[in-house]
Amino acid sequence: MGTISLLIPVLAGCWVYNDAKTRGHTTGSAMLWAAGTVALLIVFLPLYLIIGRKQQVRTKPELRDEKTIDVEATVVEETVICPMCASKVQEDFKICPYCGYTLKPKCETCGQELKREWKTCPNCNTSAPQK
Repeated sequence: MGTISLLIPVLAGCWVYNDAKTRGHTTGSAMLWAAGTVALLIVFLPLYLIIGRKQQVRTKPELRDEKTIDVEATVVEETVICPMCASKVQEDFKICPYCGYTLKPKCETCGQELKREWKTCPNCNTSAPQK
């Protein structure tokens, strides 16, 4: 009878330790849960089942799972405001898809992209198209 009363808390403590490690607990916290379960089975086992089985958040980069998004590596599309309709459009668009306004005019002679404020093409000295 005495051996079984010692064996049950030890087996429960081993299960709690292994379960806590698989759920992301540190070795120290898993050992504390296991030691508490061995010492006071009737108190610590229900406590662990209620509050200790929650998945732990991992903060080390090598322990991140695939669902974590690296914000610094995420490509963010740059946008500009269309001066005609005030819609947000991608910076590399040449024409506003909402109103048809030419965002990046081109020289009619050489095809060089022109800034809207330029009067002549710096490449071929042709007059810039009227706005």
